[in-house]
Amino acid sequence: MPPTSSPSVLLDAAPPSAQPTTIPAYFQAAVERVGRDRSCITDRNGSLTIGQILDSAAAVAQGLRRRGLSPGDRVGLWADNSRRWLATDLAIQAAGAISVPRGTDTPDAEIAELLAHAEVGFVFVHDAKTAARLERIRGGLPGLRDVVVLDPTGVHGLTFDRLAEEGAGGPPFAEWAAKVGGDDVATIIYTSGTTGRPKGVVLAQSNFAHQMDVLPKVLGIGADDVFLSILPPWHIFERTVEYVALSRGARLVITDRRRFREDLQAHSPTFVPSVPRLWEPVHDAARKSLADSSPIRRAAFAAAYFLSDLRARAVDRWKGHVRRVRRGIWRVLHGRDPVHLPNANAGCDRNLHRAAGQHADSNTNRDTCCHRHPHTNAFGDEGSDGDADRAANADPEPVCRRLQRQQPSHRQ
Repeated sequence: MPPTSSPSVLLDAAPPSAQPTTIPAYFQAAVERVGRDRSCITDRNGSLTIGQILDSAAAVAQGLRRRGLSPGDRVGLWADNSRRWLATDLAIQAAGAISVPRGTDTPDAEIAELLAHAEVGFVFVHDAKTAARLERIRGGLPGLRDVVVLDPTGVHGLTFDRLAEEGAGGPPFAEWAAKVGGDDVATIIYTSGTTGRPKGVVLAQSNFAHQMDVLPKVLGIGADDVFLSILPPWHIFERTVEYVALSRGARLVITDRRRFREDLQAHSPTFVPSVPRLWEPVHDAARKSLADSSPIRRAAFAAAYFLSDLRARAVDRWKGHVRRVRRGIWRVLHGRDPVHLPNANAGCDRNLHRAAGQHADSNTNRDTCCHRHPHTNAFGDEGSDGDADRAANADPEPVCRRLQRQQPSHRQ
């Protein structure tokens, strides 16, 4: 396959037929590889095994189907990071539906607009407080049938646990996973709206499957790694991190800003996906401690910092040399440039067009961008409007541009 103009990665990849093409398939492959009893998520309430996560996802998927959920339906996920978030996300995908995630810090007016635009039939909310907020805006969601609360504390309505009980005895997760295809829509993530009204970015299963294949090879992620999870899970960066980590059998430790420093010391993570502002308290504490220390200790710290920076630069240079040598050897052996991994399924897909266009409303002044370029926003932010604009100008032609060209009635 010829190289594309998108960023790409040189890899000795297995044949495409040997690779899972969906998120559920990767998780099923993981449980078969590392075993059902492998601890995968740790939080303040203890640990869960990957088998428990997938069993819960299968039961909730069955519960949703029994309540009338159909493949292709949109399901709101208005919640923050928790052990039930991932199981809910996998359940929605396993049932063939499309998740529309957002954090609880989203204002009521904004979440009402997004859920109405997506025409959700079900919404999972974080806790009783979020459920009460949803009730206040429910009048603007005529298609909403059921609200499911993840945290059962103080809840008298439908909860995640009760929905799982309703779906008990259904097909195992492996059967659900086998029914999901790579071209199926996995999620619609709305951008932050910093440069305009939010856009719904439609991502297929193959988008995430590409990341779950490539990133462990590039970053050397394995079953012995520990990830400290602090970012919101609807954020595409954190979401991709969690998929990649857990599908490789690694352990995910869920923390928050209050316990961040404590968990950093207690769990000794090998990866801490983060943004700069999370490190500011740690940096300030280190500077304060250093300022109060002796001159010898300050000198030792400065020397250690210098040596670590020197080592990091040397490693970067060495990796660059290795890549150049590999490319040279490939050219000698094959008489051409190395094969690159291109965008997965960069072509147009009718299912994606329907997913993005079926809820179009010409009376609402908002673009709905759907791009399928795994490299465009790989391990980036949640998908800002600038990202969507750059994706719309990328080659080969993204689905969002084709959709706008082929469907004039789509949001302009």
